[in-house]
Amino acid sequence: MLCIVLSIIAYCPELRAAEPPPLPRADALKIINSLGYENVAIGGIIQGVGNIKMASLNSSSVALVVAYGEFKGQPEAIQKTFFYDRDLGWFFYEIDTNGKRVRLWTVNGYSEATPPKKPNDQK
Repeated sequence: MLCIVLSIIAYCPELRAAEPPPLPRADALKIINSLGYENVAIGGIIQGVGNIKMASLNSSSVALVVAYGEFKGQPEAIQKTFFYDRDLGWFFYEIDTNGKRVRLWTVNGYSEATPPKKPNDQK
């Protein structure tokens, strides 16, 4: 019976797609570099675990990256929680409430998500 179940999962991509791929070390390095860190040494990637402020997360869609790097020439311990999105892939984010935007870093670099512009009132 177990062989049948494993065979179904192996040949049904839609069943396998529910789990995100593990965060590759090379992708973690690209994202950390796009955050502005230099001379980065990744110590480890803890798949399935992350932190947001005082909360701990346990999900296959998160990964905690532990590294050393330099930011603006200053040495820093780096502990960043990365998230997985089906469209973005692995990413890191910050919410800027004053700028009314979500700042996103992915393997492709930096981008922003902002609310739609309101149409001008025409009288």
